[in-house]
Amino acid sequence: MISKNPTLISIRVMILIAALAIFGVEGSAQKRKPRIKPITATVTVSASNPTPAQRRQEAFLTAWGTLNQNYFDKTFGGLDWEKIRAEYQPRVYRARTDAEFHRILEEMIGRLGKSHLKKTSSLPARQLTS
Repeated sequence: MISKNPTLISIRVMILIAALAIFGVEGSAQKRKPRIKPITATVTVSASNPTPAQRRQEAFLTAWGTLNQNYFDKTFGGLDWEKIRAEYQPRVYRARTDAEFHRILEEMIGRLGKSHLKKTSSLPARQLTS
């Protein structure tokens, strides 16, 4: 039986409002996505006058190491990240152009299977595609 007593109705409404406020705040707090902080690295080549191959090796090791230290999933989605380095480092060494190196680096990063990962470069786009 539903009570028509205004005091009981008011109490029920206040309880309902309080419950919605409490659970509504918790629910929206759980739905909030964390802010994504980009992982960035700057490559500094140790050689005083590096060859293009040395520059690419330094860039590769910096990219691999940055992901190794900062990637959110310490299991790398089941990948053996050390084996990935061992697999891709010789390919980087054999790369003849910066464009080829960038394709290899993109392929390595792509192995993680995350669409939001990407590499950027200060090189003009025409140099990355040749």
